[in-house]
Amino acid sequence: QAVQAIDPSTSVPYWDYTIEAGYVTSGGGDMSAWFASEVFDDDWFGEASPEGYVVKRGRWAHTPVSRPSGEFAASSVTNAYGYLRAPWNQNKIPFVTRHNTSYGYTLDSPPSCADHVEQMKLTTVRAAGVGAWGRVWVNVPSTA
Repeated sequence: QAVQAIDPSTSVPYWDYTIEAGYVTSGGGDMSAWFASEVFDDDWFGEASPEGYVVKRGRWAHTPVSRPSGEFAASSVTNAYGYLRAPWNQNKIPFVTRHNTSYGYTLDSPPSCADHVEQMKLTTVRAAGVGAWGRVWVNVPSTA
């Protein structure tokens, strides 16, 4: 709400995925509770792992990923296919994509509250490694 005090039309969504993690835990580890989250509804970010990876429904459906041009013409932050993606993101699909695997790893259990507590005790980002947030960030990204 602090940002909205300056500009009421601005919003910065935050996903507290520990809520969905709790549903998974209380459901005996069934990950379907995770993917049933409203953040994967069409009016938010679309399905978590669509067939073919391209987001096909909702506000992000078939959103193209840019190549350097115009105000981004001087950008050197592209992948090997020339898209404005992180250099390590070798996704060649020209649209916003989302999927539940990364480098062969599949998100099969969300981070727990205990994982978050341990993460908050760390004193450097380097020490954090993949940690609690990384399992989610790496495996349920929206790769622009």
